[in-house]
Amino acid sequence: MFQLLIISLCFSLSFGYVLEPLTTFNGVLPKSYLVGKSSKVYVVSNNLPETIGNLVLSTKGQTVNGTYFSYTTQTGSLTPFIPSQDGDTLTVQQLGTKNLTGWLYITTETNFNVYPLDIDTPKIGFQPGSNIFFALESSDLINIPVAENLVVSDTVSLRGYVGVPEDNGKMFFDSEAIKGLTTYDQLQLTMPIFYFKSNGVDVKYDISYGSERLLSINFAGLLMTKNFPTYYNYRYSANVMSNPYSDDITFYMVCHFDNTQTYTVNVTLEYDDGSRPTVFLMNSTEDRVIQLISPLTEMKIGSNGPFALQFQFKNANPKPTTIQTTPTTTVATTTQSGRRIGLILGFLMILLMKLA
Repeated sequence: MFQLLIISLCFSLSFGYVLEPLTTFNGVLPKSYLVGKSSKVYVVSNNLPETIGNLVLSTKGQTVNGTYFSYTTQTGSLTPFIPSQDGDTLTVQQLGTKNLTGWLYITTETNFNVYPLDIDTPKIGFQPGSNIFFALESSDLINIPVAENLVVSDTVSLRGYVGVPEDNGKMFFDSEAIKGLTTYDQLQLTMPIFYFKSNGVDVKYDISYGSERLLSINFAGLLMTKNFPTYYNYRYSANVMSNPYSDDITFYMVCHFDNTQTYTVNVTLEYDDGSRPTVFLMNSTEDRVIQLISPLTEMKIGSNGPFALQFQFKNANPKPTTIQTTPTTTVATTTQSGRRIGLILGFLMILLMKLA
């Protein structure tokens, strides 16, 4: 009777949405959740089989352990555990002593995929609908979650949000925010959980752990602080870009902040010709858009809080001196050789006339 009373205190009436770290099951009593046939249950973890196998999930007539969720589809998404009847109770319990890490996710969402993401995960491509990612490794200076080679048709909208769909989290990326831009080199995705949602299928990307790429004067991407939008720490970065001929660079940036807190973010653009830097000083209470055309060579960012900066550098009209190709060199060499041959022939003709 006493045990029954304690278990009832741990009972959670979760009608379709649960997002709970697996650490909450370490050394505690079982937890129960109300589920139905429309519920999809995921355990997202990169623990070893002998560890995650100690997590047991059971309903009436169904029992699986954590290794059930080690199997993925051909696209890399997890296969959910689906209860066989409505009004059922899902009981989750850890039977071992080793600490678990990862997440329990219960949802009634439709048209979506769930992906575990760690350093050993192969590159994950786009799938229609919503694609939810759980980053299971801590980001460091070498390895962070990134999306590379992103291509979005101008007839499709692709948006990125923090958390899972039920969270109604902060948007950090919108493919329609920069008009005419359909290709991005790299998006930094330093969040524990995030998802992309699209309204079409004409989208390509590769998501995996990777290294931050160096910026250039023809680059589009997303810069992000760790654990956006919750991590607060001063950040300073300097990004030097080669622009030896001082070409005018079109710069466009969409700035996403934690609008619930007040802090400052400044973006400084510098030049090699001694001109005064251009400084954009922004307050976090509103997301901002900044744009400029100038011969910039360096971008500096200083912030007292989190940011996600979606941007484009574009050298739309490079000066002729910036174009160095083999055909041009060949033509130039040929022209110079032709002039030398002409001079030699002219000299011989004059000499022959004198001899005559």
